[in-house]
Amino acid sequence: MKKLCALLLAALLMTALCTACSSGEEADTASASAAEQDASKVDYASWTKSDWDKATEEQKTGAARYMLFQIGESIMPDFSTLVQEAETDDSVQAQIENSVKNIRDQIGTYFDDADSGATLGDLIEAAGTVVS
Repeated sequence: MKKLCALLLAALLMTALCTACSSGEEADTASASAAEQDASKVDYASWTKSDWDKATEEQKTGAARYMLFQIGESIMPDFSTLVQEAETDDSVQAQIENSVKNIRDQIGTYFDDADSGATLGDLIEAAGTVVS
């Protein structure tokens, strides 16, 4: 099941990556949103099923965005900049947010099926291996 989740996540990531790369929009990427700054302080990689189950929907979305960016950066060093630029286009932003929602659902499935000691970092590592 872990491999299936990783493959689905890889497909979602590639969709978001292609969307971000195809956007010709330019944006000021110097400033991140307050939510992104707060999310960067959270150690999502160490999250277990217990952490996931206790998290709010907003925190789960933050974890999914974290996963998207971690895997994206391992594939392409400028991934987060490209996504930030792409998010200036409303239709592209909607596609990225849909991908984040799908990743969030996959993380939930992963934790439902994983061993009790499994972490989000384990899933990120497995997904990164699949897409690289």
